[in-house]
Amino acid sequence: MREIDLHVHTNISDGSETPAETVKYARSLGLRAIAVTDHDSINGVAEAQKAGKECGLEVVAGMELGCGWYGREVHMLGYDLDIRSKKAPTGARLDSARPR
Repeated sequence: MREIDLHVHTNISDGSETPAETVKYARSLGLRAIAVTDHDSINGVAEAQKAGKECGLEVVAGMELGCGWYGREVHMLGYDLDIRSKKAPTGARLDSARPR
């Protein structure tokens, strides 16, 4: 069985559960760690990390960043983000500011 999942979405992007519910579900599956990688947002990471501490699941701060590459949209995963940094994107999702 997998012990970690490094590509997890919450209802902050296209998942169906809150960050806390996502963490509890991952723990119920027997996972030891997950990375919350919502699309273009870190807004659910703090809630997920809090829930993770409460139930013994490590939560890695991540984001799935949509970006352009030779005229095509690609998604790039970033991990171990400092969500408390003053440079960290907060508030509206990044995709609302990205030109299409």
